[in-house]
Amino acid sequence: MRRDILLRMMARATLLLSVGAGPYDGGSNARVPDADDIAACRFLAAFEPATADRGVSPVANLVVAGAVFDIDGDGIADRLGVQDQGTAHFEQAIVIRHGEKPQAAGGPDQDDVGEDVRWSRGVRWLIHNGRAYSVRFAGNGLGYPLYLGLPRVDGYEHPICRFQPKVEKRLVAESPAEQGVCDAIEDEKVEFIAPESERDEDSSRAWLVDFANEGRSRKTRIAMMDSSAGAGCSQRVFEAVDRADSPSARLLREAQGRFGAPNCIDDDPRWFRFEGKIYLESRSQAPDAPQVEDQEKHTVHIIERGTARLICRAWYDHEPPRLTGIWNGSGWRVP
Repeated sequence: MRRDILLRMMARATLLLSVGAGPYDGGSNARVPDADDIAACRFLAAFEPATADRGVSPVANLVVAGAVFDIDGDGIADRLGVQDQGTAHFEQAIVIRHGEKPQAAGGPDQDDVGEDVRWSRGVRWLIHNGRAYSVRFAGNGLGYPLYLGLPRVDGYEHPICRFQPKVEKRLVAESPAEQGVCDAIEDEKVEFIAPESERDEDSSRAWLVDFANEGRSRKTRIAMMDSSAGAGCSQRVFEAVDRADSPSARLLREAQGRFGAPNCIDDDPRWFRFEGKIYLESRSQAPDAPQVEDQEKHTVHIIERGTARLICRAWYDHEPPRLTGIWNGSGWRVP
């Protein structure tokens, strides 16, 4: 994306000015969304989310990380923002009133709204019809919107509506001539290579495979990294058991990326054979139905003639989210 476009978007988000509709009444989840609230839900549901593949989409111009808005209706503009919370990077909507220290904008009763909202990591503001709403996303990107709420000045938030992200996956070849490899793995028409040993311990499993397509099989195993630090990480990669410093072993590492890289919700990688060649498949734990950006991972590589090449990569098409629930004072009703 061009840098000047990014700067204009940031300026628009920061300088957004609106006038509030006055203090919000009610004091519990018993408040039922009114027509303006439901209009905000339908407004957000009409736009495609922003994703890494597509870059900026209309929703990125609707939800902002910073705005100026009279949230308490006292005639004095307040500053709305988003604050990162710790190493897990959970975001929190904040309000700065009258030059005071930032205060949390509040949140809903997590037991009522659902576990997915409880563990959502991203948040943005939506200014619509004179009200400032918080929009919660499953991850730190804008691809998986889950929930719309109406924050109050007393630290509480009224639930308004919830969404189901809609995502379609395509496994696309880097070269059109190799699309047959991608289609074959999607249609399960490849021969997956089983490990030589199948004990209970993962560390005992080994694959004897000609992973460099050089006419000589070598032993490989899965190296694992599991961490509960920050947002957590579960990474799985193949490594050569012997001659770890050889050119082919280096290419194997190159094809899979370094430990600690993004998209760290891995399933076990797999070797497969197709039309006489050995390929490496890397994937997340939910590559076909991701619930967060970190699960958008599915690639196929080949190592041959002294190089590692990306053959297939998953593209994820994000459609406008489906409005699945509107708060009725005690739970979610179908729209």
